[in-house]
Amino acid sequence: MGWLSSLFRRPEQAAPDVTQTPAAQFVINNPAGDGTVPAALLPATGRGFFVEVKGESHYQDVLRAYRAESGGDNDTSVILVPEPTNPHDANAVAVKTFQNDTVGYLGREEAARYQPTFIVLQQRGLTCVCAAQLRGGTGAKKSIGVWLDLEGPMAVAAKFGVPYQRQPARKETL
Repeated sequence: MGWLSSLFRRPEQAAPDVTQTPAAQFVINNPAGDGTVPAALLPATGRGFFVEVKGESHYQDVLRAYRAESGGDNDTSVILVPEPTNPHDANAVAVKTFQNDTVGYLGREEAARYQPTFIVLQQRGLTCVCAAQLRGGTGAKKSIGVWLDLEGPMAVAAKFGVPYQRQPARKETL
């Protein structure tokens, strides 16, 4: 590596589960437990955690274990997995731990905006990784919530050279 390129190389990532590789942006331990998989580190706003994860009340045991595994740290990373065959919402995007445990889902409107890009990245063999923050779980707020620091869907698509296409949110059927 020349002296000029060393000035512009990307800084090392702080998260221990994520490392850089020339073949893909990053690799992570495969949630299926067999080796590593290429990953796309989704761009963060850097201004805070504004994307709320929904349904996390159904995954409190998983969230408590996830927090305990990290030594009580609230700042973490999660995997975003498009689920176009989800029977409840064809635009669903699951939010999972690196152990492949679901901790919630993007809200319907958010999922409809992000899922097409995530599907393209998945077709390219990439796993979508995003900065997350766990909130609550102590004091008056007993439930743990999850918030994501994630750029808007157009910026995410542009970063990976994916044409942005929004799916219409589907009405919930009972």
